[in-house]
Amino acid sequence: MHSLHKQYRVELESFSCTRKELEAELSNFKTEQKDTKNSFEEIIKTNEEQNRKIKILELREKIDSLVKAKIYITALEYCAVALELDPISSAIMHQKAFIQYKLGRFSDSIDTYNDILESDKKDQTAIVNLCELYLLNRDIKNHEIIFKKSGKVIKDKNGDFDIGYFQILKLYVEGQTEEIDKEIQALLSNYGIKDKAQINWNFSEFRLFLKRQPDTSIRKKLVGLEAFLSGAIDKEDVLSRLGQS
Repeated sequence: MHSLHKQYRVELESFSCTRKELEAELSNFKTEQKDTKNSFEEIIKTNEEQNRKIKILELREKIDSLVKAKIYITALEYCAVALELDPISSAIMHQKAFIQYKLGRFSDSIDTYNDILESDKKDQTAIVNLCELYLLNRDIKNHEIIFKKSGKVIKDKNGDFDIGYFQILKLYVEGQTEEIDKEIQALLSNYGIKDKAQINWNFSEFRLFLKRQPDTSIRKKLVGLEAFLSGAIDKEDVLSRLGQS
């Protein structure tokens, strides 16, 4: 009887050890299974993020191609799709603002550039474009607010040119035409007689703005100035148009 009891105890202890080993193995298996599941989920998440980024890049390229083809309405629709995937993308917001700008939707473009500045208050392109847009939209008050607040940023973009250009446009919008000749002379003083301006600026909106203005002598002077700033004519030609050659 003692022998049987001893044998029973040995078998029980063996069974207990085996059970503990099985439980440990089961626990390890569950841990490995959880780790594997987490790994798969991480891989899926990473792939989804990569696919999203690729899709955004494809959309940005599509928007650029549509803008080059001047298919602005469709380009704006693609911007909406792209912003659903990346609502805070500065690059896409700039594309959107530029397209609105090209469509002559100045108020919408202003709103978009202001949205950009909420995320980055020192965004140079947004600040400079806003300064011009406020003037083209005849909003002197807001132009002056952003100009005073960001004067250094504006000057850093294109040096003194931006300051002179905005001042001339502001005087025109305000109707102070008698001061414009003086400002044009100040701007032109930086160039030699045969020089053509090499300005990193797109004057297409200024050109469109001038086309919509009454046919006056001051408008003709500004058209000549725009031609010079765009590199179409030299300083001698623009002075001739200004009647100062």
